[in-house]
Amino acid sequence: MTTSSRAARRKAPRCLRRECKAGSIELSLTPEQFVALGEQPPFVGKSLRFFISYHHSDGRLAGKIKESLEEYGAEVFVAHDDLQGGVAWQNEVLRSLKQADVFVAVLTPNFRSSKFTDQEIGVAVSEQKLIIPLMVDRDSVPHGFISPIQGFRFQFTRERGSDQEVPDCDLAAADVVNHILATQYRPQLVDSIIRAFINSSSFVQANSRVKFVEKIKDSLSPEHVLGIIREGFLNRQIYDGNVASRVLRETILPQHSAVNPEMISELTTFLNR
Repeated sequence: MTTSSRAARRKAPRCLRRECKAGSIELSLTPEQFVALGEQPPFVGKSLRFFISYHHSDGRLAGKIKESLEEYGAEVFVAHDDLQGGVAWQNEVLRSLKQADVFVAVLTPNFRSSKFTDQEIGVAVSEQKLIIPLMVDRDSVPHGFISPIQGFRFQFTRERGSDQEVPDCDLAAADVVNHILATQYRPQLVDSIIRAFINSSSFVQANSRVKFVEKIKDSLSPEHVLGIIREGFLNRQIYDGNVASRVLRETILPQHSAVNPEMISELTTFLNR
């Protein structure tokens, strides 16, 4: 066996080893082609960066919004209480704010009593950031420089294991993402969604994130598709994810078959095993 063949068998998914078979389906890809897949650099693309402005007493809510946005591959900055204080912290906050593409203001009854939030809004306005207010109730509305901006109101859901209703951060993140898709930041968001999907580290992630990819399938570039092809063969969370594999083979890959007809045909066969 050649060195490249040994490398191919190490890189290929377990079910593709042994004469490149997936169950009873025999694929025409050679071990050398699997080496090429493994050596192809993974898709990286651009990042969409968020800055979340909030009152320190609402840190748990801000943290949950951060987690929900990160599912779309976004980079999200949240200044935690234990970081507050001193020039170094203020410089870090200012740097992150200036680097951000999107400024999210978490408007609660506490928001305006913060020493920092109005200053952060002022910087966001002067830096011409895309500003998106998230309102927790009818009284927590955009004020000052951002008063003309229409925000999104949280929907509430019952917390698991409790009778308490809490803001649904997943739905809020979906509102934010849908809004951004209609702005100049759509390309960065699409890149971020693809990167998050192909780097899925669990079946739950892959099966959930593929739905985001399906939503933006009309915006996929050849580079996006090639990145999906690579991880479709190499990332078990994708090729063995029941929802991820089905959506890829039935919806996403057929629409982009012209990018690489041979590889897409092989991947579709593999995902259908």
